[in-house]
Amino acid sequence: MGNMTVAPKTNLALVEGQLSNEAERIKALISTGGAPRISLDRAGRFQGPDGLDLGPEIRGTVVDFIFKNQYYTSSYDPNNPVPPVCFAMAGIEEQPEMAPHESSPEPQADNCAACPHNQWGSRGKGKACKNTYELAFVLEEDLGSDNPKLHQISVPPTGMKSFSAFANLCARVLNAPPIKALVTIRAVQQGTYTTMAFADPDNNEHYADLLPLREEARALISNAPDLSNYKPAPKAARR
Repeated sequence: MGNMTVAPKTNLALVEGQLSNEAERIKALISTGGAPRISLDRAGRFQGPDGLDLGPEIRGTVVDFIFKNQYYTSSYDPNNPVPPVCFAMAGIEEQPEMAPHESSPEPQADNCAACPHNQWGSRGKGKACKNTYELAFVLEEDLGSDNPKLHQISVPPTGMKSFSAFANLCARVLNAPPIKALVTIRAVQQGTYTTMAFADPDNNEHYADLLPLREEARALISNAPDLSNYKPAPKAARR
């Protein structure tokens, strides 16, 4: 057909084997709740898998990111975490039409833009719905390695403005998403809480090596929350 040629069978077998291995990695990671997480504790230090202390800042590359909205009907309890009753996830291309995920236990609206919980002032001066960015991140020491490890990072609502500025800078200066840049994520104290700031962007000379990871990264950060602990709120007794 046209000028298309069939690749040698040995090359096809090699490609099929690589795709099969990648699929197995995705299934294994998703079955365990996604990629290893890096979180920010209240003391302003980043914690890696198994409680590894990474210090007050980390540096690396954002391979991919999505928007994530989560609405909870109960206060956070670290001893008894419960899932959101409604949540939504979208890449930048789908964000304008962002809507509750099909597995949301209690969808709150037809779409996020119209949801009353996603409006400023729905909880104090902020939103009742928690808006975050979910990042697939590779640490700088893994760049250039044969097997760079993906980590998952949730950017808190107070850090979204800083990340947006960084992503816009990449689009404007590099004409590309953040995968082409190195960035430092710093813990920043704001009053009684700690948030994230994105600073010191630079060129990532290893970005081409990370491109094959983008499909795996998107699958991991789009993993739905664990709903096994969901319990519907008791209905009010009829009078």
